[in-house]
Amino acid sequence: DRLRILKPTASFDLNLSADHDRLEADPLHLTNILDNLIDNAIKYSPDGPLLNIRTFNTRGIVHISIQDSGIGIEREHHKKIFNNFYRIPTGNLQSVKGFGLGLHYVKLMTRAHKGDIKLVSQVGVGSEFIISFPYLI
Repeated sequence: DRLRILKPTASFDLNLSADHDRLEADPLHLTNILDNLIDNAIKYSPDGPLLNIRTFNTRGIVHISIQDSGIGIEREHHKKIFNNFYRIPTGNLQSVKGFGLGLHYVKLMTRAHKGDIKLVSQVGVGSEFIISFPYLI
């Protein structure tokens, strides 16, 4: 209920197919990680965004993918967006407010939980953030 899913035209497609989905994590930080990624997916998508949220497993790992139909991120910014205070330069136009802290926090907390984060993005098509954690047996 904390998520700011206020765009009434946002659609969600859930595919929670991970057989092993238990992990050792601080519930507050894990919630904040997911909240940040979903909030960004909505903020950086045009009207009527479609978000695909899925879970899946590979050897000992649970992956959580949040994919949007948004504006996408140019390749030159892929690594930089996880830096503290980094915002993609858009000239004088800043239609989305922020301080450049969210994705830095996501990466920091993901790594603190022995996880990793990956970005796949194409301008005009959208972005996919995949966070991966070792699962508990």
